[in-house]
Amino acid sequence: MIKSFKIFERASIARTLVDKLDDDFIEEYYEENWDVDIDTILEVDPSLIEDHIDDRRFVDDFIHDEVNSRSLEDFSEYEYKKFIEKNWSDVKEKYILQKYKEDNDIDEDEELEYGDYMLDNLGDDELRDVIKEDDEEEDFVQDTINDWYEGRDAMDIIGDIYGKVEGKELYNIVRNYIDETEIIKAYKEGEDFYYKKECVEGQIAYDSKIQNYLLKKDKDNVLLLVDLFIDESGDNNIGDEYDFQNIYIEKYVENNIDEDSTDDDKADLRAESLKFLNDNFGLDSDIAREYDDDMWMVTSDKYNL
Repeated sequence: MIKSFKIFERASIARTLVDKLDDDFIEEYYEENWDVDIDTILEVDPSLIEDHIDDRRFVDDFIHDEVNSRSLEDFSEYEYKKFIEKNWSDVKEKYILQKYKEDNDIDEDEELEYGDYMLDNLGDDELRDVIKEDDEEEDFVQDTINDWYEGRDAMDIIGDIYGKVEGKELYNIVRNYIDETEIIKAYKEGEDFYYKKECVEGQIAYDSKIQNYLLKKDKDNVLLLVDLFIDESGDNNIGDEYDFQNIYIEKYVENNIDEDSTDDDKADLRAESLKFLNDNFGLDSDIAREYDDDMWMVTSDKYNL
């Protein structure tokens, strides 16, 4: 029961102290110091992966791979005709006219005006020949595949190939197209503020940055901090530092005197505070020098049995 009370008391002190921190400090501290790995994010909020894919780079790389894996024979009649019409040239017109004359036994020298029906009558092999005649094989493949993926994003393409994927599976597909630092930052920013506050609360007894901030913000916090340090029974605190000890002595005296207190009473209180600091944290050497006249409880055998 005593142990449970001590844990509750320690938590209560830390809770009182964290309430004294500014919200901005809590946000900044959490952002800078709280470690979150990508595996945690995949478990808690996997949608952040999808939200942070570099779509343009993913699509560009995918198109590049598609272009390199395709040949002129991999496309449809419609696509051949669409490209030829879009990229019409004298070379194409001349070739189609010649082909039409050959296929229809028309004298080569006969004057003939080009008509769209001539293109319509060409088969796949002949359409490919038209494109080759103008040395546009590579342009055709590039332009046609660009058209395939016009307006598509990474998740569209991934869905076409893999179906619905998310979490770890999606991460493995797009890991080269996400900035994990940005994902972690977004995850932290989206955390509930009270969760962040709880995280910071748990660190007060162990982080000198928080302790010094509390001390600078309000000297009275030194009394709460010292109780927290004693309860934690650890040495990862600023209890042995000059500023902390100097403020503790000041506040200990201030909180234990009244209007009838004499100089001797104040000296006794300083001696008590020095003894307490020495026993629990070890006195800073400069403090010991400055308060040499009040060190009698520290040095006396009577008070150090």
